[in-house]
Amino acid sequence: SSSARSRPAVIRSVDLTGVVSAKISFSYSTSDEVESRDTFVVEISQNGGEDFQTVGTITNLVGAVAGRFNAKVSDLKGRADTLLRFRLAVGFKGNDENIIVSDFRISLCLSGEAMSTVA
Repeated sequence: SSSARSRPAVIRSVDLTGVVSAKISFSYSTSDEVESRDTFVVEISQNGGEDFQTVGTITNLVGAVAGRFNAKVSDLKGRADTLLRFRLAVGFKGNDENIIVSDFRISLCLSGEAMSTVA
């Protein structure tokens, strides 16, 4: 949606050719000023950015918190033009409200194979 496009986001391309499912994980931490309404989402596009689907939402962030995000994405189309978007969906209006993402990992499952991790 156009409102989603106007919010701060980071988009990364991922070649998921032949991939049927994936697990996305990362660590995160927030600054002291983050409020309960501030919301961060992880989204995926399997059509080069035409549409994004929500993989997961991080909410109820109050003050300096740290956590780990884990989500499994099934029914992947195995496309080379897959995009991951990390977006500030609600809030995070102040210059002192921050979220830091680190230790990002994607574990992939190709058709008929066990899951393997690519960082």
